[in-house]
Amino acid sequence: NKLNKRVIALFDNNNNKTQLTHFDSKGAVITKYNYTYSKNNLTKETYLGPDNIFYILDYQYNDKDNLTEILLKQNPPIKGSTDTLTKKITFFYSKNKLEKKTLFKEGRIVQEIFFTEKGPLKKIENYNRKGNIFKLTEYTYDKKDNLTSRKTSYPLNNATSQIVTYNKQGDILSNEQFNLKGEAISSLKFDYKYDKNKNWIEKYTVEGSKKVLQEKRTIEYY
Repeated sequence: NKLNKRVIALFDNNNNKTQLTHFDSKGAVITKYNYTYSKNNLTKETYLGPDNIFYILDYQYNDKDNLTEILLKQNPPIKGSTDTLTKKITFFYSKNKLEKKTLFKEGRIVQEIFFTEKGPLKKIENYNRKGNIFKLTEYTYDKKDNLTSRKTSYPLNNATSQIVTYNKQGDILSNEQFNLKGEAISSLKFDYKYDKNKNWIEKYTVEGSKKVLQEKRTIEYY
């Protein structure tokens, strides 16, 4: 019963959390987290759970205190692997701004995330075991950095699976889905009515020329 669990958290003089322990209703330890810091940067996180399952997260930083790498060591290792180093995330910066984040699993790249110069997502590349991009998600923005579209495609099949567009409020304007032959299998558009704070209070889902769904909501401001 979650209501019977107890939690104790410890902090250092800089108010950094150094330990988090979960107990059951009888006072036995369920899980324990330990945190280590250097100059207020988290450098190590350890987890000990039931059945002696544990993991260690090591964090590395550059001379500007930007996070550059996270290493995940897990025990027991992933099935079929003899190495306890199961995952790694690297961070690449340009002019002190995050430009790319790369996720490794069992020594191979599985995903790369790219960012624009101003920070938002630019694209996400997912890789198969042969090192080929099997899924690609791309984002576009207007001059004010508002998200205008998100496109998902499968380069190996030369096919687009989904295109989503957005308005200036960040709400979805349209959502089109395609099969591997490039044929549209679903096409929805959305209309909105907004209050004075630019939050929608009515939303209409349109399929073809027909409104198929109407949603209303009330927002209270304090």
